Amino acid sequence: MIISGTARIDRRTKNLVTRLQPGDIAVILHEDLDMVAAENLVMCKPAAVINCHRSISEKYVNRGPYLLIDANIPLIDEVGDNLLEYVSEGDRITIRDGAIFVGREQVASGTVLTQPLLNVRNQRAKERLEDEIEKFANNTLNYLKKEKSLLYSNLEIGSLKLDFRGRQVLVVVRGQDYRQDLLAVQQYIREQNPVIIGVDG
Repeated sequence: MIISGTARIDRRTKNLVTRLQPGDIAVILHEDLDMVAAENLVMCKPAAVINCHRSISEKYVNRGPYLLIDANIPLIDEVGDNLLEYVSEGDRITIRDGAIFVGREQVASGTVLTQPLLNVRNQRAKERLEDEIEKFANNTLNYLKKEKSLLYSNLEIGSLKLDFRGRQVLVVVRGQDYRQDLLAVQQYIREQNPVIIGVDG
C-alpha cells in the first residue's frame, strides 16, 4: 500500500473536516475515534487517515473506525504526537504500509488497522466493560461530592438576547445519524421556526 497526498492537520477532528478535500491525508489526534467524527471524515473522501492516538483505546466498544475501513479509507493508528514535529499543514507526505515519509525520509510509523484487528480491540473492550463502568460510577460520585452545592444553590445565569417566550425549542445533539434526524424534521423547522439549541459542535 503506497498512498501520497497533502497533509491536513488538526487537533480537533470536527475542525479538520471543514477544510479536508478529497485525496488529502487527514492527520488527527483523536483517542477513541467516534462514529460522528468517522462519518464526517468518510464524507470528505480523504486518501487516508493518520491517527496519532489510538482509534480504539479498549475502554469501551467503539464502532467508529469501522466506517473508514468499510469505505476503503486506510486508517493508520498510534503514530504518535512526534509526527507533528516533522509534518506541517500542506506538506506532501507518503504512506507505505504504515510508515510515513516526507520526501525520502521516514518520519513515523503506525499500525494499519484492519477489521480483524478492530474486532480484537473491541473484544478486549467488552471484557473490560465492568471495570470501566465502575470507574465511571466512581468518577461521577467524586464530581457530586466536589460540586454538590451546584444542585441546591442559586446560580447566577447570564441573560440571553433571544426571547424564548411563546416559542417552541428544538435541542439538537451531535450524535450518530444526526444529519438524517435534522432532515426528518425540516418541515417542522420551516413551519414552527423553533429556537434551536445545538449541543456540542
